[in-house]
Amino acid sequence: MSIDNKIWLDLVHAKKGDEYLVLYLCRQRDIRKYFKIVTIVFSAGGAMGWAIWKPIAGFACAVIALVQLLGSIESFLIHNEDQLESLSKLRLLYYDRANRLEELWHDLVKNKVTDEEASTVFFELRKSAKEIEDLDNKLNIKKVKKLDAEAQYKTKVYLDTYHFSN
Repeated sequence: MSIDNKIWLDLVHAKKGDEYLVLYLCRQRDIRKYFKIVTIVFSAGGAMGWAIWKPIAGFACAVIALVQLLGSIESFLIHNEDQLESLSKLRLLYYDRANRLEELWHDLVKNKVTDEEASTVFFELRKSAKEIEDLDNKLNIKKVKKLDAEAQYKTKVYLDTYHFSN
């Protein structure tokens, strides 16, 4: 495979990774926000409305049990703040990588660098991908089909706009 193809494929991968993480991070923050709202509403409703719930004590107990259960399994369902910060860092690593690869690809296409120079820079950039892979593995990011399809579409639109338009 030629170096320009390698650079291009890595660029597409990094750009899609960046787009996916933007969507994934937004989704995780929304889930976290709604989770907290539901927990607060149920907690407040269970504690402050005891007189209202008295006739249906079983329901009140169920609400309190649900709140306790949600609190106990929260870390298994959604990312905590530290993980969200790590997701943000990972997203910026993908963003930076995509920009560097795009610059290298552009320089190669415009003959500002030779294939050999591009190859050297490319493989230096590949070494820096280890940090991305380590963080990606640590975070255990789930692939969500809808987000993946949207990231694929946004990547295609970006590449079509900036690299294939006349």
